[in-house]
Amino acid sequence: HLAEFLERRRPPSVRVGFDLTLTTEKSLGVLALLGDAATRTAVLGSIRAGNDWALGWIEERAVGRIDGKPVPADGLMVASFQHLTSRALDPFPHHHNVVMNTVTAPDGSHRSLWSRCLYQDAHAASALATAEMRHQLSGQLDVRWRPGRKSGWEINGITDRVVSEFSQRRGEID
Repeated sequence: HLAEFLERRRPPSVRVGFDLTLTTEKSLGVLALLGDAATRTAVLGSIRAGNDWALGWIEERAVGRIDGKPVPADGLMVASFQHLTSRALDPFPHHHNVVMNTVTAPDGSHRSLWSRCLYQDAHAASALATAEMRHQLSGQLDVRWRPGRKSGWEINGITDRVVSEFSQRRGEID
């Protein structure tokens, strides 16, 4: 009977965190990882500033759950990891933000994060991160922007051909 029970049993599903990944346009990776040290520092700093801006915006909208109902919450706990390349080792600086599944409810208790709100806000947060990053780079390095081939904005002066050269994964998919 024990063996039958163990075969039927499924461990409880507990989500301890969420990976909120904020990415950038490919031309930023080309500029950051192929430019000089000062340029690299400015580009990576602007990407980090955009990431931090977006996380702050998400934290202002954090929602917890008590008895399955949404409640206002504070105190997101996030660990951010900056990656400099894609899985194919193309220049692609981006952040993985591990958002822990806990917030502080108004009564001071720790509750789970209502992930529905996190997912609803993810696209807007990504847009805010990109806008802050572009704003910083425009001011620091006088970077100018052009519409991307499919979407977003690429750095003016870094052509679609150069971007494609550093998009091995995209080439494999196409």
